Amino acid sequence: MIDGLVIGIQAWFDPYVGYFDYVHERRPTGPPQCQPKKKVPLYSADGTADPLYGQPPCFPGFETVANWERYSADILGCTGNRTATSRGPHDFPQGSHTDCYTFPSCPGITGAGLNVMCEVTGMTHDGSSLGVLLPRAFADFFGQEAALVEEGGREGGRLERPPVPHLEPPLEAHPAKLVWAHPGQLVAHPAQRPKEA
Repeated sequence: MIDGLVIGIQAWFDPYVGYFDYVHERRPTGPPQCQPKKKVPLYSADGTADPLYGQPPCFPGFETVANWERYSADILGCTGNRTATSRGPHDFPQGSHTDCYTFPSCPGITGAGLNVMCEVTGMTHDGSSLGVLLPRAFADFFGQEAALVEEGGREGGRLERPPVPHLEPPLEAHPAKLVWAHPGQLVAHPAQRPKEA
């Protein structure tokens, strides 16, 4: 079971309604169909200079913050208007200023109950935001520090996609599990790994 989500520099589309139609350059329409049985804490970020999902986005309907607002209301059941928050990471390597948002009430979210979207002024479509989002999510969602693993197994340094053996012991063996949605950038896991037998 997934206990937390981290989504960096992505659009927000309901997979049951459909994804963007690149041939006809239009968004799918229809009421949201996604109804998760478990609503988990979320951290997400995008930059205003992201040519795909920033401001303005490459296509109408791609703007990340607006899509997060719809996801928050339609899927998570959050109420009220988005408000600025000091929660979440504000120290991204790109960009000049970060505004993070949440909703006054998102009663169905499990655990830490967090639902935070950060908008970074000047940040482009760059996966480096996950290097900030993932460790902060582990700390805020689960009260654990995370280790970012470099290719070859060393902690710290330039982050690369680790080979599959870095998932051993399996993530299910860890007390907290986190899923991120930007393929091939980073893997985070609790710094306190289970002792091997």
